[in-house]
Amino acid sequence: MSKRKTALSVLLVSAAVCVMANTAPSDRLVNVGTHHLQMRVEGEGTPVVVIDGGLGDQMVKLQPLQDSLARFTCVVAYNRAGYGQSEPGPLPRDAAREADELHTLLQEAKLPGPYVLVGHSLGALNAQVFAARYPDDAAAMVLMDPPPAGFIRQIVIRPVRSELK
Repeated sequence: MSKRKTALSVLLVSAAVCVMANTAPSDRLVNVGTHHLQMRVEGEGTPVVVIDGGLGDQMVKLQPLQDSLARFTCVVAYNRAGYGQSEPGPLPRDAAREADELHTLLQEAKLPGPYVLVGHSLGALNAQVFAARYPDDAAAMVLMDPPPAGFIRQIVIRPVRSELK
């Protein structure tokens, strides 16, 4: 092979490695029993912070938060079943199933608890259910724009009416 072809081959391989390195090498699919969930792990240390996004949100939406926190500790973001590269999971899809799948995901990924759970919107509901189901694995929770408490108890919250005239 000529020097020119060798140099071109090295350049192409180097470019491919750089592209691969910039496509989040920490992203991976983890088997949670019935399907695979996509997760991203950044940073090192404990406690491990686990981020769960809102309804319709993929993990990339909270990437700036993950990047900021990863300077101090290990931070996990993931896509629930059917989001991003995560496979669709079995029905019904409810907070109990989401909490169980997240617990399995963290165990299969060999990430030590207890965890600091960060839930945004629907993710806040999932975090509360996770903490109730796995109290030894929940060190703390940060709830960002959580749904009303009645969502957990499956009670409809009636609007507050003012009796002032």
